[in-house]
Amino acid sequence: MNLAQVSPLLVVLLMAASLCILMLQNFRLALAALAAQYLLIFLLITSVLPSSLALVKLLVGWMITALLVSEIRLIEKDWENRIALSGNLLRGGVLILLWIVVYLGLPLIQLWIPVNQTVLLGGLILLSGGLIQVGLSNQVLRVSLGLLTLFSGFEIIYAALEPSVLVSGLLVLVNIGIGLTGLFLVIHGKEENEVIQ
Repeated sequence: MNLAQVSPLLVVLLMAASLCILMLQNFRLALAALAAQYLLIFLLITSVLPSSLALVKLLVGWMITALLVSEIRLIEKDWENRIALSGNLLRGGVLILLWIVVYLGLPLIQLWIPVNQTVLLGGLILLSGGLIQVGLSNQVLRVSLGLLTLFSGFEIIYAALEPSVLVSGLLVLVNIGIGLTGLFLVIHGKEENEVIQ
């Protein structure tokens, strides 16, 4: 099966995963969406990288998700902040409007970044989803998942521009660092709150 045949489906599924991470109140479902997002990134990035190198990105993403799952009892309450329905609609609406702008500006962006249109669109979807998540959140856990999403979009676009093993390894280390730092800050913040109370 060719990438051109499944590319619209991959883009729509990436949009759905990014929207789920942004809007879901259930942390377990948000982690499932993160794991699915990394699988979709793997499928999209295999068109520009060798499958063994793309598989490393998938395994690292799932490893970060597994680290978050391993501490789910400690950090699940930090995720569920019970945002009102209007707040969730605002977040989703802003993200969808940003996606419309990205889609309309795609031909101009492709002049600056000369990569496959599907790969570029997938990367920009994740970049914008992560940007909205980071910009509209004040919780460490939501911000760290937003940074992971934002950085995944950057990785997709950069892998299409520079398919180097060394650069991919560096990006993998940065990805692991973001995940571990977010997890550390959440756990450290909980320990400080327990000591204060």
